[in-house]
Amino acid sequence: MIAQIKKMYIDLDRYLPLHTLPNNIVEAIGESYDLIKQNTWQKTTKLNGDVSNCNWQSKESRAKESSQFFEIEVKNRTVAPMWILDLSIDLNKNSKNLYDSIENSSEDWDNIYFRKDLPTAWDPFLEWVRSLYCFNQIGRTSLLLTRPGVPPQYHRDIGVGDESYKPYSHRQEFIWLKITDEKTLFILDENRNPTQVESRSAFFNHHNWHGSHKSLPYWSFSFKIEGVFSEKFRKDLNLDGISSYG
Repeated sequence: MIAQIKKMYIDLDRYLPLHTLPNNIVEAIGESYDLIKQNTWQKTTKLNGDVSNCNWQSKESRAKESSQFFEIEVKNRTVAPMWILDLSIDLNKNSKNLYDSIENSSEDWDNIYFRKDLPTAWDPFLEWVRSLYCFNQIGRTSLLLTRPGVPPQYHRDIGVGDESYKPYSHRQEFIWLKITDEKTLFILDENRNPTQVESRSAFFNHHNWHGSHKSLPYWSFSFKIEGVFSEKFRKDLNLDGISSYG
């Protein structure tokens, strides 16, 4: 929950120019196979809180090649429900793997930029992201690819193991944007009651468990675009004057 405004998520559809999204995104994804990480090494849980059979449980956490990921899943009866395509390069040494619009410096954000080895089919989407008024700084941009027939289950973006996590104040900002209309996203409250995100794009506190217990029979796609929200955008969302989302 975004504590200060007591909402599980904010619908961003009216604030983003979704009607101008390039229509070749799926084609760009299809040209990017060699750049996709076929694993996330992220702990995922089922809706009831039980740990799922994700690759996080496997010991071979240094795998890099597609054949190695396949071997891990075959040997351990595990699965990576999501693959990731990083559209950006991060030169920072960030042990938490999280970015805060107040705590991180302009230099930190400048050390994150769109990668140069993407197929040119991505150019229209990258220009679309650059044109958004919602960001003063654009951070990491990732495409999340959910595998057919595999529920993505639930995870948290907290930067530490569950045993070490204690809730804290933060201003970690991003937009979530789905490309596949049928893709579902749920955010869980402290009792693991799910709230379904009904919009195509959203902002929420990613320290909450989020994901889905539902699958589709085909690949589905969404983006997470991190950054520093502009003051105008924060005002439009009634977040001006709020220093923390935790």
